[in-house]
Amino acid sequence: GDINDDWVVEIEKGDRRDKESSKRLRTLRTHFKLRHLNTGCYLFSHKVKLPEWGFDQQEVTCNKNAVKANSLWYVETAAKHPQLPADAPKVNYKIPGFLSKFWELQRVMWTTNAGLTDRHMYDSRPSTWPRLRRGINFWVKDHRQIYLIGNPFVWWSSTASVITYIIVRGFLLLRAKRGYRDFDNSED
Repeated sequence: GDINDDWVVEIEKGDRRDKESSKRLRTLRTHFKLRHLNTGCYLFSHKVKLPEWGFDQQEVTCNKNAVKANSLWYVETAAKHPQLPADAPKVNYKIPGFLSKFWELQRVMWTTNAGLTDRHMYDSRPSTWPRLRRGINFWVKDHRQIYLIGNPFVWWSSTASVITYIIVRGFLLLRAKRGYRDFDNSED
């Protein structure tokens, strides 16, 4: 090709457990930016997927003021590339622990729920949760679903705890307004 095909790899960060990943490109470990040599713009992508005509892929463009989070890349696979030597080291995904899986689930649920705007037949509102009138439909695809139902003991006891806290807090605030000093630790 010509100069329009040339990109500069700028390593942004590597995995702290793999010191080599901060110095050279390593599969799954090195996060990098691609700067176009001729124009100086950075390759970036949007989080929104294209419609079906775009095969549900993301649009990739070049921008001099690209958002950092959308302009970071990493190599996910390097299998059977003609320029890759046969003895190239293999890198595998890290096996996540319980807490990292738990936080990933929380992030996914938060971003998914934040993007919901329309009601649907499987939705549930917080007002129905304490009475266990309806569970939470987490995922549906091809007649399969993940449906979260509550444990009555946990849900009812936590609801009772919240109501009890509100009542006790209100009672203590009312007493404080009337001049009672229930929590003073002064000694006479």
